[in-house]
Amino acid sequence: MNNIINTNSPSYWDDRYTNKTDEWSLNNPNPVFVQLLEDEKFIPKNNLLILGSALGHDSKFAAQKGLKVTGVDFSEYAIAKSRELCQGMDNLPNFLCMDLFQLKDSKLEFSVIYEYTTICSFSPNRLEEFLLNVDTVLVKGGLFITVLFPLNEVSINPPYQVDLQTFNDSAKKYWKLKYYQKSVNSVKPRKNNEVLLIYSKV
Repeated sequence: MNNIINTNSPSYWDDRYTNKTDEWSLNNPNPVFVQLLEDEKFIPKNNLLILGSALGHDSKFAAQKGLKVTGVDFSEYAIAKSRELCQGMDNLPNFLCMDLFQLKDSKLEFSVIYEYTTICSFSPNRLEEFLLNVDTVLVKGGLFITVLFPLNEVSINPPYQVDLQTFNDSAKKYWKLKYYQKSVNSVKPRKNNEVLLIYSKV
């Protein structure tokens, strides 16, 4: 009997971490995100939500840069490791273990929302549902920042391929595209396989 993969279950992601098959983890902050923060062009030092915050490296870096950071992840293991990573920081990120598809019920609000390797973690047929949840917690005038990955790899399991045109067609129903960059400071294995998009909620 074939095992049924249920990516909508937290235990699936906990198992990926504990079995060391979390190949999306860089064990460092994403260099594209680092550059955005260091350039101080697109991320104001406001209330930042990191979706699929994984092991907390992006959250830690953003907090060290002075942002008020909330990291959200489905995996209890990832949240525990994130809190351990950031223990003792003066500007401590807030980590929440929750389903991203329940954001609309959370009553949370953020001025900047960032994701990396989160959209590729769920079935492409849930994209519209995901965008609706994100839009619900993004304040007017806020920014949604995504580094879409992978663009060129087709898989029946996560990471699922992200179709750039499909994503943009759906995202522009909610927000206005403010910035697009195809050539980004990717880690070497992901060169030419990801793109940076920044949307604003008008």
